[in-house]
Amino acid sequence: MSYPGSGNTWTRILLEDITGIYTGSIYRDGSLTRGGFKGEGTNPMKGQTMIVKSHFPSNQKVMHAAKAIIFVVRNPFDAIIAEYKRRRGHGHTSVVSEKVFKDKMWLGNAPRWLDGWGRLAKNVTSIAAANNLPLHVYSFEQLKENPTYEMEKVLNFLEDAIDWKPDNRYKRLKCLGELQKAATSFKREKTPPSFEYYTPEMIEIGNKAIQEVHKNLLEAGFDVFDVEEYLRSS
Repeated sequence: MSYPGSGNTWTRILLEDITGIYTGSIYRDGSLTRGGFKGEGTNPMKGQTMIVKSHFPSNQKVMHAAKAIIFVVRNPFDAIIAEYKRRRGHGHTSVVSEKVFKDKMWLGNAPRWLDGWGRLAKNVTSIAAANNLPLHVYSFEQLKENPTYEMEKVLNFLEDAIDWKPDNRYKRLKCLGELQKAATSFKREKTPPSFEYYTPEMIEIGNKAIQEVHKNLLEAGFDVFDVEEYLRSS
């Protein structure tokens, strides 16, 4: 479970690497299927995949069938920009002009999206508690800093929550670590934005959501991000 733009595709790649099992989705994204996600087009209720992607806990059938929840958190200001670029670029790897951050779609919807980021986190913790579902939370920033360590914690969670573990756990984690070391050599530097995409009013909404979510996650036993690093100056 995660808000759109929280590194979902990358997370699924890592999960498939360490488990050896395809990840599924309640959506049917043809571009992901063509990109190698064989579990994308499968019915999540058929049991062909172990981990199923969802952005919103609105699919009651899937939620009732869930044995546990993995929730990925990302700075909402970054997540919403990433998702908006994907929408406007019509793809997961497209490049868009900064002009889209001055149009009506952005100015009219960004405040609602920031508020929605906060509501999702509250819904996830509430659903987990109400249904007695094991919950694991980590941040995109933690995953980016140390993918192997965070995936090892996911394996620990899967073993505790649903009594599952890969036979070749050590080899998979070692291989993942080596792949990540090699990948760092090919990362491109991001070009910083030429202007602030968020208005002062948007920033106020986002900062309020960040503080509320951090408090909510702490109460649920998860300290996965630094509030000061998430907050944005107006």
